[in-house]
Amino acid sequence: MTIRLINRFTSAKERKEILKDTKEGKVDILIGTHRILSRDIQFKKLGLLIIDEEHLFGVKSKEKIKHWYSHVDTISLSATPIPRSLSMSLSGLRDMSLILTPPLNRKPIHTFIKPFSGELIKKAVSKELEREGQIIFIHNRIADIYQIEENLKKLLPSLRIQTAHGKRKDLQEKVVLDFFQRKFDLLLCTTIIESGMDFPNANTLFINRSDQFGLSQLHQLRGRIGRSDRQSYCYLLIDPRKRMPQKALERLKIIQENHRPGSGITIAQYDLEMRGGGELMGAEQSGFLQNVGYEMYFEFLQENISTLKGEKAISPEPDLQFKRPAFIPRSYIPHEKVRLVFYKKLASAPSKEEIEKIKTELEDFAGLLPLETTNLFLLNQLRLIAKSLHARELSYKNPWLYISFVESSPLSHLQIAKWVQEDFCHLHNQNTLKFFLKEENLEKILKISEKLISSLKF
Repeated sequence: MTIRLINRFTSAKERKEILKDTKEGKVDILIGTHRILSRDIQFKKLGLLIIDEEHLFGVKSKEKIKHWYSHVDTISLSATPIPRSLSMSLSGLRDMSLILTPPLNRKPIHTFIKPFSGELIKKAVSKELEREGQIIFIHNRIADIYQIEENLKKLLPSLRIQTAHGKRKDLQEKVVLDFFQRKFDLLLCTTIIESGMDFPNANTLFINRSDQFGLSQLHQLRGRIGRSDRQSYCYLLIDPRKRMPQKALERLKIIQENHRPGSGITIAQYDLEMRGGGELMGAEQSGFLQNVGYEMYFEFLQENISTLKGEKAISPEPDLQFKRPAFIPRSYIPHEKVRLVFYKKLASAPSKEEIEKIKTELEDFAGLLPLETTNLFLLNQLRLIAKSLHARELSYKNPWLYISFVESSPLSHLQIAKWVQEDFCHLHNQNTLKFFLKEENLEKILKISEKLISSLKF
């Protein structure tokens, strides 16, 4: 296959040749930066568009891609999708696939929140040098980055340090390549290495003034280390002289707690909760809707998507009354926001298969389900069946199972009369049926209930 690369480092002569070959269909795969969005690039027959690091593209760039390449299949990749993209996926406007399995022998990155301390830095750097590893130090202020370099040299006089930032474009590529080739020990830089850099020998990372970074940016920066089978360490440094805002501390704790490979989607969900889903039809990629609220907006959106797809109208949520514990215990998942994420997923799950997927995801995340959480999943499966019948309420009072229907229920009065005559069920009142169900175990109650309710469908 003919594979070509185009970016700002491509010479004018080579660029002209690539553009000509691409237009004539001689290039099978063209890899490039935002340069691919230029009008002078024309494809003979484009079949697949892959956007890596999708979070680095603005809405205008994405709209341009959609306008030019609306007829092609498109895959957007990101370790930390921005709130707008994630919201669109969760609402069903876009399909979403997750890769949760890490590469072989990849270890979680031990993450610490620490006040800036020369002694801490000296100790951690010395430990990394002892095992012949390399260090990355992120300082996102060009104005005083060389002062940090001087301080590090005073702490460790024998340390080989190089500095890279956006204003050193002439040396930027050379410094990064020299670091990759292990020609020096510590790379002091701004966030220019946030995406696309692979340093397998760098396994200690310092992020100075980490409270000034966003969730996705912290996760992306942390992803520069731990790319081998060695144990890696990330230090989120904060200024001990300044009081940290509560939201900044919350962000750092989320990063600290979600340190395992594949945790990017969990961090992105926190980001969505904290910053809001942005505008569906506008340019804002995060933020909360005024007056309406995210939950209500999400419900409106789902209803309209179903209508446009020609699907049946969404039936009301049935009220389930089973006197059994059904929740996610704090002892199983200590962090409240993680529990809320799974509660929300279950509440919006459209099918039994989706509930099973969420169950598998939860077991992968936290281990074997406790009894209360097993009950929660069983009740949600029963809720879906009851919802399909437009059941208003489903309750169990030993030994009777009661099902109350709304007026829009697909069950006919003739069918109900036939079942009552056959003694299959009893008529409790005009809109409520009751079934004799002598059983105490909730799992068995639910399984029998599923069979009974399934038999009501025709």
